[in-house]
Amino acid sequence: MPEAVVVLADGSIAYRGRIDNFYADYGKPRRMATEHNLRDALDAVLARKAVERPSTTPVGCFIPDLKFYRN
Repeated sequence: MPEAVVVLADGSIAYRGRIDNFYADYGKPRRMATEHNLRDALDAVLARKAVERPSTTPVGCFIPDLKFYRN
């Protein structure tokens, strides 16, 4: 499950959540991401502003059964 955490110098968490909204739901990708949550959080931190959405919920990703890839 791709998830990012932005930790400030004082140890506080400025952002925790998904990188972007490329996946609309489990196994359902969009053609392209329309929200870039991690980028927005980093831009806010670098501008010394509060992160507008400090937390988002990432969508899980499909991890195939490794037996499928073995001979």
